[in-house]
This record gives sequence, structure tokens and C-alpha cells, in this order.
Amino acid sequence: ATTAYADAAAGAVPIGNYVTLATAQTISGVKTFSANNIHSDNTHVTFGPNSTWSSYLRVGGNGHTATGTEMASIATTNGNLHLDSADDASGMYLNFYAGTGGIKFGNGAAGVVATMTSAGALSMDGDLTVSGGDITLGGTGRIQGVDTVTDGTDAANKAYVDTKLSLAG
Repeated sequence: ATTAYADAAAGAVPIGNYVTLATAQTISGVKTFSANNIHSDNTHVTFGPNSTWSSYLRVGGNGHTATGTEMASIATTNGNLHLDSADDASGMYLNFYAGTGGIKFGNGAAGVVATMTSAGALSMDGDLTVSGGDITLGGTGRIQGVDTVTDGTDAANKAYVDTKLSLAG
């Protein structure tokens, strides 16, 4: 490590140590980084391989630097956070191994707007729009809370249908 000075020419008070890496470096063992590590341009830090799958996690860069089935990356773009598997066939898991509280989706204002429970039930505060056009219910699922029919393309609830059938006679 080299000591950085507030005014290196005058040999002023040291302000900390830094390491300059001109080429790729391998750091093995357990290490603690207690200061800011600033990387510029498309540089990144790679962690791994892990002991179970011999896989790596790449943090930083432009998000396109991770390749192969043994790599995943975390990168930011214009304030967005990208969690990406490097391989097209690989998926992304959230809260897979630990925690029973499910996954919470925030709105950026310290509020939770949707929750996926650990049992797989999804609840949300806002509307759900299905652009593909199909909703398929597996098992004995039901659609509940259907409002009063006002347009010809609206779904009808049981009370509405029963009323129309009794009027028809």
C-alpha cells in the first residue's frame, strides 16, 4: 500500500493508504474493505468462486462483462439497479434460501405496494393489467370481487347472472 497525502509535494499529513492495481489482482482468504473502493469506467470487482457451484458474482462494470453459466452481475445504469444472470437460460432467485417473509416490492417512498409470500401468493395495492389477454386459473381457483356489469365486455358476478336468469324465466 502507498500512503496518500493531502499535499504530496510538501509531504503533508497522511490521509490514508491506497493500492493501485494496474492489472488484474487475485486476493485470497477473508478480507475486509473498510474504506471506499472507487472503480471507474467499466471496471468491476469479481467475488468467487463459491464453494457449492464454483460460481462468481461480478459487481460494477457496465453489466455486460459477466459471461457464461457460472457468472452473475450487479450493475447500475441511470439510477437503475440491474441483477442479471450472464447466461440467457439462467434465472434470478430472490429470497431463495433464507427468510420466510416473502418478497416485498417498494414504491420508492418507503411504502410496500406488493408482496409475494413464501407460499407464492401475490398481493398488490394497485391494479393488475394483463397485456397478453389470458388469465388461467389452476385447480379450483375463483375470481372474487367482480363489480356490477356496466359494459358488454365486463365479467359478470353470480348475483348478476342469477338475476338475469330469473327475469328470463
